[in-house]
Amino acid sequence: MKKGHIISLVLGICIAGITGADSRPMIEDISVGTVEQKISAMYYFGFSKNKASFWYMVKNLDKTYESDDLSYQGERIRKAAAESLGRLGDERAVPFLIKRFNGETREAVKISIIASLGAYKDKDILPVLKAGLESDSKEMVMEALQSAASYGDTGLVAQIKNIADKSTDDGLRLFSAYALIMLKDEPEKNAGYLRKGLSNPDPTIRFWSAGCLSLIDRIDAIEDLLKALEIENQHWVRKEIEYAVVMLALKRRDSLE
Repeated sequence: MKKGHIISLVLGICIAGITGADSRPMIEDISVGTVEQKISAMYYFGFSKNKASFWYMVKNLDKTYESDDLSYQGERIRKAAAESLGRLGDERAVPFLIKRFNGETREAVKISIIASLGAYKDKDILPVLKAGLESDSKEMVMEALQSAASYGDTGLVAQIKNIADKSTDDGLRLFSAYALIMLKDEPEKNAGYLRKGLSNPDPTIRFWSAGCLSLIDRIDAIEDLLKALEIENQHWVRKEIEYAVVMLALKRRDSLE
């Protein structure tokens, strides 16, 4: 899910809390609501980690329509179900996500499944991550790299290093470096690549570099981030750099106490 979508959804949840319980999604909306009600309810209960929604989400994970005119609606429901099952944090979701991945035909849904599986540690997830890393889809590989980083299996290192060595795409190389750091493979070398990304001409790469530096706890990158902040001209990148500086500064403070 894009960052803007997440922000909008969180705002929606906050507004629901302010306006009263009647405006909040009901569990039943996931099962018998409209397409929009199902999607909103799944995101709501996924973020709130309400496990009473689990089986409804599992059912929606396989939602399809025979009509070509409605097939995109089925894709949207399956995508929302996959993302929400990842946020729910319920280990029971893993076999259902894997089964759907293996039977899924829509790339967007498969990408969401890979992203969600990154929240879990089950041994059966490894083949899905390997398949994602082998994909011809840049978006799927990038999601698989991020999930591999959180999954933590060093058996993926060789495959990730191959992507880093052969790819000419800055985004793939950046997330390969991030994943390798998280998997404890040449952390200094790869952290240097993330620092270099702060001066990339593509603002998206600069945004991702700042985010990754904060995630890998590189306290020594604060100076690089502050230098990048001085010359950054994209407000949304500036905000990410500022966030990274604050998070790393807090970690430095905690390490000194």
